[in-house]
Amino acid sequence: MLSIIILFHYIAIQIEITIKTLVFLLNKALEIFPEIIFAEIPQERRYMHPDMVFGRISENLALFYPPAFLKTFLITKEKRNEINLKDYLVKKDMELIEVTDQEQQSWGCSFVALESNVFINYDISLSLKTQNKLSRRGVEIIEFHPEALLAGGGSLHCLTLRLWRG
Repeated sequence: MLSIIILFHYIAIQIEITIKTLVFLLNKALEIFPEIIFAEIPQERRYMHPDMVFGRISENLALFYPPAFLKTFLITKEKRNEINLKDYLVKKDMELIEVTDQEQQSWGCSFVALESNVFINYDISLSLKTQNKLSRRGVEIIEFHPEALLAGGGSLHCLTLRLWRG
């Protein structure tokens, strides 16, 4: 079963999205997806993009920063229940690896997945401990130093446009 994750965060607040607009968006999404995971994210610049707190590596593995998820809801056409994101996704056979505060601020979740279990990331983003956890799960990380990219602002994920990934 496919689901979609919508993160209600800084940008949504900044553009003053109305409840009416949000309900419209959720109803449209429910025409395509049987369920939506909706997360309320703090109104802080460090969380301004969803990829700063959640990054999917494969069908069954993702990095995430738990403190950013203030409230998380499972929404279907029939109900809306508050959930624990990690517990819910574990039941769906997805493992979530938590990143530290330092890793989150260093763009740990904001990588570019090339294919399942292979991604490009800054060499400053993930601790050796997290890299080892990923390596034990068969994940390949292609690292490079971001000096030139950081000068322009934004993370690696924000500076790329994925057209297709098989």
